[in-house]
Amino acid sequence: MESGVGERVNVLEESWLPDHDNPLVPPKGKNLLWREVLGCLPTKSQLKMKHVAIDLYYPFCNMSEETIYHSLVICSFAQEVWNSLTVDVNADGFEVFGDWFDAIFQRYYKDRMGKIATICKALWGVRNYLVWNHKGTTTDALVTSVLLFLEQRINAQDRNLDVSMESFLPGDESEHWVCHQENTVKVNVGVALFNDPMCYSYSVVSRSTNGLLVETKVVSKQGRIQPNVTPY
Repeated sequence: MESGVGERVNVLEESWLPDHDNPLVPPKGKNLLWREVLGCLPTKSQLKMKHVAIDLYYPFCNMSEETIYHSLVICSFAQEVWNSLTVDVNADGFEVFGDWFDAIFQRYYKDRMGKIATICKALWGVRNYLVWNHKGTTTDALVTSVLLFLEQRINAQDRNLDVSMESFLPGDESEHWVCHQENTVKVNVGVALFNDPMCYSYSVVSRSTNGLLVETKVVSKQGRIQPNVTPY
């Protein structure tokens, strides 16, 4: 079975694509990447072919037509993400995502392909988040999200990973508040973000070993801050 027109990506034989297992890529990631190779994602160029009245510009750059290849590979935002994650995408000479992916497929081993699949999934996820929620993200936030996901995915597959509580402090594993160690002060911090008006606030509460209030502080500021991890 070959996917698309001209591609040599064999879906039935490669373990990280649908119908086979690859521990570094979740099932949803495999399915999404398969659809990307087949050209089945609802990009604006695809919707235009279905006679949907819509502008063709990719919402992250508003400079070029939104195709799968542009969204995931050659857009300036996507290029920043690929470069930050030290992946050489070698985008010269391609116009279709499937052709580019076929070339990448021949260059990298399956562990590297797991990282590439995760980046493609993340780029499409933030595109959808922008379209449906009108909220963008930054390169740093997306890179942090991808690295965190990959670390958790690898750790989940590591049978030798030590997940014991030996390195935890007393009370770390408890679901409820417990009295902390003698002669120490426990500090709780809470943060809230507000879209309207554009502001954020944080509060700090410190208590002694006996549970007595030592100090409290609440601060509210104008502006917008980006979280370190963005859903995709």
